[in-house]
Amino acid sequence: MIRIYSVVLLVAAVLLAKVERAASFELTTADYPTVVRSLADYQSGAAPTRLLRRYDDDEERAIGGGTISELATKFKGGESKLVDKLVNKKAHEVQAAKKLKLYHIEDTLTSSNINKLVNQVKEFNSKNTIKVSLIGTLTTKYGDQAVATALVTAERSTKSSSIVEQIRTLRSEQLVRWKKDSKSVTGVSTLLNFGNNRDLGQKFQVLDDYVTLVKKSDETLLR
Repeated sequence: MIRIYSVVLLVAAVLLAKVERAASFELTTADYPTVVRSLADYQSGAAPTRLLRRYDDDEERAIGGGTISELATKFKGGESKLVDKLVNKKAHEVQAAKKLKLYHIEDTLTSSNINKLVNQVKEFNSKNTIKVSLIGTLTTKYGDQAVATALVTAERSTKSSSIVEQIRTLRSEQLVRWKKDSKSVTGVSTLLNFGNNRDLGQKFQVLDDYVTLVKKSDETLLR
């Protein structure tokens, strides 16, 4: 089922974004304990270990119409409905992002703007049968890594307890989304792009929180 869902996500992304090339990469860490040691270094104040990415040989392979057609023919019944549902929801998230008039993420995810965004999503959902979430809309607009680090920054900078609670809710929803997608700790490390030294503190915080989540609920993702 995980493999099917991964393919479904690929098809949905291609249909909406018209992606011409797919990048496939993985971390070149020896094993999960390396990630744990990096987290330990971060928590103790030591300089974090730089994580490297290794690109697969087929990174530059184009996704053509023929490939999509072949994938589409493999879906039957409920699987086809799942594709339609994902495509429709993603399309609505794109529409919601336009309605919310989202610009630079640093300006969007400020403590003073969180309440406004929450209310705008509620209004959007009241007018549409397909509901969207704020975290899904933000991710569609900016991507997982940018949203994750920006939320940590916003949480650290605000003094309002109510806003902090809303930001923590968004962060929790993001972690749960990754878990539902069966993302391993290594996969989340890759997603956070530790090869880029920007916002390393925020990235380690996010990764640490994800490790804590999967330890409690699904240790198979600790890899």
